Amino acid sequence: MPSTNSPSLSSNKNAPTEYTNQLVKIVRRRLEEAGIDTCRFIQLQPGKKTPISHTLLPPDDVDDCYGVYAGSGLVFLDIDDYRDGTEVPDALDSLPKTLTVESAHNGKHLYYQIEEPVPNSTESWGEIRAYNQYVVGPGTELKQCTKETHDCSRAGEGRYEILYDLPIATISIEDLNACLEEPTESRSTESMVPDWMSDEEVETDFVVEDRLRKMMQSAKGEKIEALWEGRYRDAEFDDRSRAEASLVAYLGWWMQGDRMLVKELMDRACREHPTADVNGPRKWTEAGELYQTLTLDFAIHDDYYQPPSPKLPYDERPAASHITRKNYYYALLDLGIARTTEIVEHESFDRGVSAARRARNRYEENGTVIRVDEPNSSRTYYYLDGLENLIDPEMRTKLGIE
Repeated sequence: MPSTNSPSLSSNKNAPTEYTNQLVKIVRRRLEEAGIDTCRFIQLQPGKKTPISHTLLPPDDVDDCYGVYAGSGLVFLDIDDYRDGTEVPDALDSLPKTLTVESAHNGKHLYYQIEEPVPNSTESWGEIRAYNQYVVGPGTELKQCTKETHDCSRAGEGRYEILYDLPIATISIEDLNACLEEPTESRSTESMVPDWMSDEEVETDFVVEDRLRKMMQSAKGEKIEALWEGRYRDAEFDDRSRAEASLVAYLGWWMQGDRMLVKELMDRACREHPTADVNGPRKWTEAGELYQTLTLDFAIHDDYYQPPSPKLPYDERPAASHITRKNYYYALLDLGIARTTEIVEHESFDRGVSAARRARNRYEENGTVIRVDEPNSSRTYYYLDGLENLIDPEMRTKLGIE
């Protein structure tokens, strides 16, 4: 139910957009009061928990269905009250009162601030969402769900509500440990903390400046240079998030997926060219740590640039040569999603249909390339696994790519 501190909210049940906007404003206000970055909202598919995109947005840019990301000091305790026989630890009830959202399934999302890095975890009573995870925001209404004990399709049954409109409380690692079956000290937090946050110097087995020069002189050098300099429209982007995800993806491919190195290069590009031709400042420097962490995921590929190597004897050569596979990957990285004919026609590929099919088969075997058929059509498209956000949102919706 709505917060008793905000009695006017209950009068807006018949105007869901206005009602949701009020709840978004409450979350925003509580984040700002706690000094927590507010650019952590994402847009969800109408009536679902599934994101349209993982692009982080300011609160003013989300619609009726949205999520809020954890990270950068914000942690969610996701209490699943709907689980039969679940006992909530006394220590959990002893935590300070805080901004609390009631889920459509009678669970609770408790918003807390914590200074120490903690891992995500699953407990008998629910989940801790501390890094690279989100919860559904208050005001969102689900139209379908997978819970056997609840039917979100019934009118009014799928709504997420603010239960307690309170300041976001601060807890310590000791407070959190008291609620866990296994204390966080005995868990590894390495996978939850971005590697670029460490103080270690970046070491590579290649000369970074030489690799940058090769990248700028490559077939897509002009586009990469435009992205580097913040000329996003010249690179055919009208959205800062997608443009910067594309630049990170290129840098990741050329720099062997070294996230810390890619982070340093993105910082350097933004120092050299602090403004973009779309909406002013570079979002990389404006949006903060959480946005950078999520965007750096685009640096990870299943294949990377490899310098030319001596030719193998004919009988030892793979069905698709390294050069052919590299060119195929590079073309698809640039296109985002494409049919085989579009890849063949791309300037980076410079091979025929048969060569494209051989390279594609190799990548499909190891899961690097994903095939998707267009509904009610004979057209088949291909894209790189994990880089779905480089695809135009309308195309993702059209092809059912989540």
